[in-house]
Order: sequence, then C-alpha cells, then structure tokens
Amino acid sequence: MFGSDILEIAIGIIFIYFILSLIASIVTEFIGNTIMKLRATTLKEGISVLLSDRDWSNFATAFYEHPLIKSLSHREEALPSTIEKDTFATVILDIIATANDTLSIEQVDQLIAMIQATPTQLMNDALKTQLIAILRGVKRIDEAKIKIEEWYEAQMARVSGWYKRKVQYITIAIAVVIVFASNADTIMIFNQLSQDPTAREALIVAATNITENPPEQASGTTIPDNVSGTASEIPTDFQQTVSDIEFLTKELRQFSLIGWSTEDDSARKFPTDINALLSKIVGLALTAGAVSLGAPFWFDLLNKVVDLKTGGKKSDEDDIPKVAIGEIDTSIEVSADN
Repeated sequence: MFGSDILEIAIGIIFIYFILSLIASIVTEFIGNTIMKLRATTLKEGISVLLSDRDWSNFATAFYEHPLIKSLSHREEALPSTIEKDTFATVILDIIATANDTLSIEQVDQLIAMIQATPTQLMNDALKTQLIAILRGVKRIDEAKIKIEEWYEAQMARVSGWYKRKVQYITIAIAVVIVFASNADTIMIFNQLSQDPTAREALIVAATNITENPPEQASGTTIPDNVSGTASEIPTDFQQTVSDIEFLTKELRQFSLIGWSTEDDSARKFPTDINALLSKIVGLALTAGAVSLGAPFWFDLLNKVVDLKTGGKKSDEDDIPKVAIGEIDTSIEVSADN
C-alpha cells in the first residue's frame, strides 16, 4: 500500500511539473521569438561569423540584402528566422556571379577565379580563403553547391548550441517567475498529496487523460534542433498564447494544490517563521529546477509512471492523437460510490 501511495504522489507531482513546463515553454517561445526575435537574431549572428564579416561591412550585408533572403521575411524590415541550406548556397553563388558581371557559373575553376577576382570591399580575404579551401578538389559545380551547403550546415549545428543556451537562460528565468507566482512548492505539494487520497486520485485521472490525448507541444520542444530549420509549432500569436496559459492555469487550480492563500490554517499561506521560509525556498527551487527541464522530459516520464500505475503500455506513441492545448480533457469524474 505504501509503495502504491508513493507512486500516486509521484504521478501527481510529475503531472504538475508537466503542466507548469508547458506554460513555461509557451511563454519562452513567445518572449524569445516574438518579442526578442531570438531565433532570427541568432541565425543572423551565426551567418555573419560564417561569412567572416562580424562587423557587417561587406558580404554579410550583401547576403541579407539579397532578394531571396528578403523574401523569407513577412515584413520588409524583419529578419528571416529560417534559411534553408540550398537557399544559402544559391545566394552565395549568385552574389559572386553578380559581382563578376556573370549570369551563371558553369565550372568550378570559373567559380574559384571569380572568388579571387571579387573586390575585397565585398568579400574579404578570410572569406575567400574559406571558400577556396571548401572547393579544393571539387570537379563539378553541383558538387560545389553541396560543399557550400555542408559548410553552412556545420556552422548551423554550432549556432543551434548558442540558441539553445540563450533559450535555456530565458526558460530558467520564466520558470522561477511562474513557480513563485503559482506557489508551486514541491515540498508542500508532496505533503498535501500524502494526506489527501482524493487529490491523488483526481491527479491520476487527469494524468491518464493527458497521456492518452497529449497536446502537440508535449512531444516536441521550444528549442529546435537547428535554427536554420522549420520553426517551432509552439504558438507565437499573443491571443493564442494567453488562451493556452489561461487554460493550463485553470487545469491546475481545480486540484487546490498550488497558489497562495491568505487563510491562517492553509498550507499555501506565506511562511512567517524561518524554518517554514527555508522550506518554502527549497520547495520552490526544486520546482523551478524541474520546470526548466522542459515539457517533453516530464511528459515522457509521466507516460512511464502512468504505465506503472495502470500495469501496461498504452497504444504506440505514433498512434496517439495529438490535440491542441485547449482540447485537453483533464476533467475529474468521481463516481457516486466515492
């Protein structure tokens, strides 16, 4: 019985971590890529480093001024948040051809000669050296384009690391704010669940429902594998963001396990003595650290513990339908016998 209680408490805590992580993910994506334009600015930074033009004095400026790159932005003054490798290579070759008054490049030797002849005001020696080294030993122009694409992909793998670190810093800051605002104290939640079997049962029902009908964001991440690839599916529309957060917050409130209270006998009131305050700080810090791990991590773990509780695997993950956040069913149905 004791082991079963611990498992039920674990399911409840993990479920709360998951919902809070979803909220943090949505807010992070909205702030990072809608307000701060983090994805686009990090991509731009990475391309300027790749093109050996950190001060934007020559080739990087020409690259972003190219019509193909400008066409990727929904507004004229906006930066593109994604640039595919073939687009990158095409623009590079077109800028070189245009600088040499040529409509097309047919041979690799011709391309190398054009790179060497390109004015230094447009292409500095460092970039010329890089491109010539990349093209060394290449025989056909289609192979040359592939080499340029591979060069770009290798840089984007590094840039993605920069992007993930920046997003992680934002996520941690947002997690701290969300956890404090919601009083999501892990120690307090554990104590409440250990004394309230009804709350544990309600959370198990909600956790089972959400694992059987997961939101689209549960299996993904707000941190894309490559900043040059497809944009995240997390909504960046303000109204959608607010709607999703309101829905998830409402789902948590129904369990009465988080939030601040002004009642003297409530476990959720602000602590007034030093021991309770220290416990509160530790409990909030544990939750903030957990939330910063991300929704996909907690969803995977939630699936595993729910399987342990129910004694079997659910349908294959590929067969599980994904639903929008507002369509998640975490309602609690209690039978008359209870």
